[in-house]
Amino acid sequence: NISGNIALNSNVFKDNPFLQTLKLEYVKLDGSHLTQHCPNLKKLSLVWSDFIGPKKGVFQQLTILHITYQNTCVYDTLLKLFRSTPKLTVLSLTGLLDMTVNMFNQLVPYFQNVTTLVIKRCTLLNNDCMVQIGNYCHELQELDLSDLGDISGDGIIALLVSAWNLRCLDLSCTKTDDKVFGMLVKRVLKLEKLAISACPFIQDESMKILSKISTLKHLDISECKYVSPEGLYAFTHHPRIKLINALNCQSIEKQEIILNQFSPHCH
Repeated sequence: NISGNIALNSNVFKDNPFLQTLKLEYVKLDGSHLTQHCPNLKKLSLVWSDFIGPKKGVFQQLTILHITYQNTCVYDTLLKLFRSTPKLTVLSLTGLLDMTVNMFNQLVPYFQNVTTLVIKRCTLLNNDCMVQIGNYCHELQELDLSDLGDISGDGIIALLVSAWNLRCLDLSCTKTDDKVFGMLVKRVLKLEKLAISACPFIQDESMKILSKISTLKHLDISECKYVSPEGLYAFTHHPRIKLINALNCQSIEKQEIILNQFSPHCH
């Protein structure tokens, strides 16, 4: 873990050929230093760092990449970075406030092998970006789109058309709706965890649709103010549900009474 308002050169990494995990906070670094001196690097986290995409070489072993709150999103830099990560399977992009729709859509083709994708608080992204993810990311098993306030049901549906391997999905603080849940029932047949916290269009009818997802084990509906006990009752005889998070649902006051109707495995 290297932190500080500093610029790093290649000498920092010359004696670390076996380095596998690296977190950089508030630093400036040329990625070429890492491709040259850290051939076994598997996980890279960049937090508020000015990372220059490597001009040469590739990250032969890098499978996990987290980019959080970059100072500025420069397309050429990101393009070089993703071109140099052919084995990338886990990608997290959080708080990239300068990431435009056009920039994102041109980078998505490099996400084809990604199985876990997190895109949070990237405020400029919209439904067109969801369509692009659906076009290229066919291996997704875990997807987190929380806090993308401009994403609506239409965009999510376009993504789900080819996301049949999803097991975990977080749509919290998006404009997801019952059409999306109908698509989950029909197309996403392995879904085990779903988070729809603080989504404004969730109501009892939504719960009835979600109860048809027979593989579902964990459901987060916290802060969904229009869900009442009647909505929860839809899960009374669900075959696999283990956890329902209904915290701060204004219409549900006595959760312990409702949960007594469920399987003893559910809490």
